[in-house]
Amino acid sequence: MLDIIKKAAIAAGEIQKKYFQSTELDVTHKTDHQNIVTKADKESQEVIVDTILSEMKKQNIDESTVGFIGEEDLNTHTAKHVFVIDPIDGTSNFASGLDYFCSSIAYFKDGKLTAGVIYRPILDDMYFAEFGKGSYLLRNGKEIKLQTLNLESKNQLIISNLWKSFHEKTIDIVDTLLPNYRGARILGAIALDIVLVAENIVGLTIGDTGPWIWDVSAAKLILEEAGGGLYDWKGNSIELDVSNGLKQYPVLACHPSKLSSVMKYTQMY
Repeated sequence: MLDIIKKAAIAAGEIQKKYFQSTELDVTHKTDHQNIVTKADKESQEVIVDTILSEMKKQNIDESTVGFIGEEDLNTHTAKHVFVIDPIDGTSNFASGLDYFCSSIAYFKDGKLTAGVIYRPILDDMYFAEFGKGSYLLRNGKEIKLQTLNLESKNQLIISNLWKSFHEKTIDIVDTLLPNYRGARILGAIALDIVLVAENIVGLTIGDTGPWIWDVSAAKLILEEAGGGLYDWKGNSIELDVSNGLKQYPVLACHPSKLSSVMKYTQMY
């Protein structure tokens, strides 16, 4: 399944490279000017689904046992094989011409998170993991095993996001923690924000009420297989629910040893 979702992510990446910094994005608004979808989002999701179904057919797997959960109106979760898709995480960045976006695909078998891929097409960086087999970064043709290290916070960054009405609480938390870190950033693609913790570029990622299952599934597996942790704001390990596509997940991504120092500020919310 990992090979299948890798192939699907690369196919989506070809579409994104075609439209990136193009005038043919056909941007529409889901709710307002900050919540958008582009032609590339829709085409990327379509090619991901088509690639997966085609590859599953080659494996003689009955299509009726395959389901999809995706940001762009996909919700067939009651299946043995469920693929959770964010065709472009960071659509606002993508539509603005900023190269901080990715495709995220996770595979659940019988409800268990089993494989995940995050692909950053402009850089041709692919993060991937299988349950129990570690996580890796494919960069410049070389596989790098990821291991989240317990580094000093003063040498690392915080990444956060601002999501509508919740952002004042997030700002307060980041402001309180900031003296212990090198700096804070808001980059706008939560899946990438999380896997950068696995890569030791970021020491802490804070996502408030915004992230959905398609935002965090693949990133969760990649981070945890690297030895990091994905937690809610009470310090509990995130448990993803494929039966509820409407559930949102406030998250903390960090090395497990950092959790208690962060949680004392987040658990009050």
